[in-house]
Amino acid sequence: MRVPPDLHKAIHEAARKGERTFNAEIISRLAQSFEGDSTDAGVRLALKTLADTIQALGEEAETMAQVIEAMAAITERAASYVSDEAVKLDVQRAANLARVLTNADTRRSFNVVQEELLKLAKGADPDAPAPDGRNRASGERDLGR
Repeated sequence: MRVPPDLHKAIHEAARKGERTFNAEIISRLAQSFEGDSTDAGVRLALKTLADTIQALGEEAETMAQVIEAMAAITERAASYVSDEAVKLDVQRAANLARVLTNADTRRSFNVVQEELLKLAKGADPDAPAPDGRNRASGERDLGR
């Protein structure tokens, strides 16, 4: 069987990672394509990719939070030289709004979302109560506990 060079290389790499021979890797992947749950595996992979993306955004959010905080402080300092009280109040409101993006709850949300997506990617039931009694999907607390 002739295989394009890029695909040939990818199969060899996958075989090496899976500790299989080249032929065993091809047979495994071919057999998997006929299984009914191959779609499930693709969806799980998409969920894992989404979780990884959320993690990366969360890491970037931390840097953005530091930049926002610095910019808010600089803006407030500059506003102290303004004589118009309405402008000062607008600057304070704007700084407070920007700081909403930097608070710990917002940053924790990235972690919670990522954890839940990873559970979904592994096949965990999102509607099952989490250890803290909250519904995994909605975040609401189960009052029956």
